Amino acid sequence: IGWVDDYRKLVLKNSKGLPAREKYFWQSVAGLAAALVLYFSAQSPIETQLLIPFFKDLAWG
Repeated sequence: IGWVDDYRKLVLKNSKGLPAREKYFWQSVAGLAAALVLYFSAQSPIETQLLIPFFKDLAWG
């Protein structure tokens, strides 16, 4: 995403680069894709739990 922004600014001489709305959209798509890959590649349920440090019996998932 940053590469596309820099490319537009430097090579295409577009001083605005990538609009903020598009940056947020593509960052959201990339984050969701990464989350789905991590979720579906988990081998056991413990890999998908959110563990909170310093609280022994507090887990979410």
